[in-house]
Amino acid sequence: MKFFGGVLPATAPTKRKALDQRIALGGQTFPDQVGYLGSMLGKPLGAEQLDKPLTPSQLAAARASTSDPRAGTRSR
Repeated sequence: MKFFGGVLPATAPTKRKALDQRIALGGQTFPDQVGYLGSMLGKPLGAEQLDKPLTPSQLAAARASTSDPRAGTRSR
């Protein structure tokens, strides 16, 4: 099984139950993590964007952070 930085899998009998479990574990911290996600993507993001998908232009401009070793962008 592969894990990706910024992704926390949840398992349950249904998708709804898995989402409910994930929200119960960290739902209150989501707004605080939006800025971190933005830094990982190289795009400024705010909590007001939490319920909105990224626009096609934002997705096209997103780049892995060169300062995050999990991004695999550093030269070795």
